[in-house]
Amino acid sequence: MSKTKTIIIVCSSLILGIIIGVLLVLSVFGHALKESLSGMVAKSSSDAAQSMMVLENLRQGDAKSPIELLEVKLDGDLISLWAFYKDTPANKRDPHLLKLLAKIRAYRMKYPRSTEHPEFDQTIADVLAWSESKTVQ
Repeated sequence: MSKTKTIIIVCSSLILGIIIGVLLVLSVFGHALKESLSGMVAKSSSDAAQSMMVLENLRQGDAKSPIELLEVKLDGDLISLWAFYKDTPANKRDPHLLKLLAKIRAYRMKYPRSTEHPEFDQTIADVLAWSESKTVQ
């Protein structure tokens, strides 16, 4: 076999292997990537709708509804942060997140809030107490 044929066969095999590898990766991870993008689109749509509602209410002179919406969103974000962060070892804790949690605690001390759901209110209080125990060391 000539040197040229050998190079052509090796290059063709390499290209074919790359193509097959890419197709396999796309078939395995393509669905997950599509789901991830779909989730990002859904979140962006939801955020845009909330922003529109807040802006419309504020422009009509209604601050109460936007404040309540943002309070609910803050509660949800706080619980989500806690769920992702609660088992993080002390040496791996992000100082920026700890500062954010401290700011949220200070905000809630300045503007206490309760809902019609005492269990939920207790969960928020527990999360804030947990975050305080993690930042005061």
